[in-house]
Amino acid sequence: MTTAIANPPQVPVKKNENNPATNSSENDSLDLVRSILFGEQAQKAEERRMELERLLDTSLNTMQAEMDKRFDDMNQELSALMSLLADETKARQNENDHVKSKFSHITHKISQLEAKTQKTQSQLHEKMINETSKTNQAIRRVNEEISLKLEQAIKQLQYDKADRKALAGLLSGVAKELLESDKRS
Repeated sequence: MTTAIANPPQVPVKKNENNPATNSSENDSLDLVRSILFGEQAQKAEERRMELERLLDTSLNTMQAEMDKRFDDMNQELSALMSLLADETKARQNENDHVKSKFSHITHKISQLEAKTQKTQSQLHEKMINETSKTNQAIRRVNEEISLKLEQAIKQLQYDKADRKALAGLLSGVAKELLESDKRS
């Protein structure tokens, strides 16, 4: 038989409860009979059980070692990934800080440029008002000068015109005298 009976069937024994010594000798003889009948099978079954226990212990130890190795490998991979993630986070944080710094610098420059532009615009506006005022004054002066010269020219023309009449009258008088003198002659 390939299957061994680990625990042979128990044969019910009537116990004599009045005599404990008889009980013990009967149990011993029963054990002896069992050992004779089932001894080799029980011994093989026990050896098989022990071999299975050793095999189970070996398998469990191997599996435990394998699981420990896998766990260590996973811990190493996880540590490496955590390290990479920390490095990446730090690099991105540094990059973010750099971008914030540049943005702040650019914002500051824009503010300075806006202030400078406003100052320049107000200065230009002021200069334009001053120049417009100067130009208006110059135009008024030139206008006044031209008006004055025009009035002088008009007066001169009137004077010159009046002189022409007098000259014309004088010449007319001379011409009459010449005509009369020619007639007399």
